[in-house]
Amino acid sequence: MKQIHVSNTAMLDDILIRAEQYQQLRHRHIIEYKDCFAHTDEFHARFVIIAMPYFSKGEITSLLESSLQVEEKMLLKIGVQVADALCYLHTLKPSGIVHRDIKPE
Repeated sequence: MKQIHVSNTAMLDDILIRAEQYQQLRHRHIIEYKDCFAHTDEFHARFVIIAMPYFSKGEITSLLESSLQVEEKMLLKIGVQVADALCYLHTLKPSGIVHRDIKPE
């Protein structure tokens, strides 16, 4: 599960529209999510909850931040997979999708 704090209605609408678009994506290196919904907690804070598949080995960030040594060959493989997914997004028709939150880790 991923939880995104939503500060206003425009942001909520934007996230839900993007989530609907994301649901249409089909690529072997892009995770398909299970569901997405808005939630308001007991303090009236609003969130969007995204349900994603469980990965027993965790996220890539967890692997890279762990004390385990990651082989250069594996890092190259991950980099190529990320580049392949970004290329797919950028070349979608009629207009590509630009991911604005790619982090080096």
